Amino acid sequence: MSYAIVGWSGALKNGEGLREIYGDKVGYHYYEDEDCGIFWSNDPRMPVRQMLRRLGLVEQPDEYRQAEKVYHQAGVPGY
Repeated sequence: MSYAIVGWSGALKNGEGLREIYGDKVGYHYYEDEDCGIFWSNDPRMPVRQMLRRLGLVEQPDEYRQAEKVYHQAGVPGY
């Protein structure tokens, strides 16, 4: 089983954004105090990453890598 950890996004609506589109095909637990959630696909034909892409979302580790790249290009010390 694959899963994805996703940080806060308005499109995500604390997980309900995916549920509105995919219904029971997506499972999740959202942690409001952490502003992130863990998501998984209940549909063996559709990976959770594909579901996230439809809303323009990326997993938290990918989001961090993108931020590090921007910081490095901007010359922020330590990146």
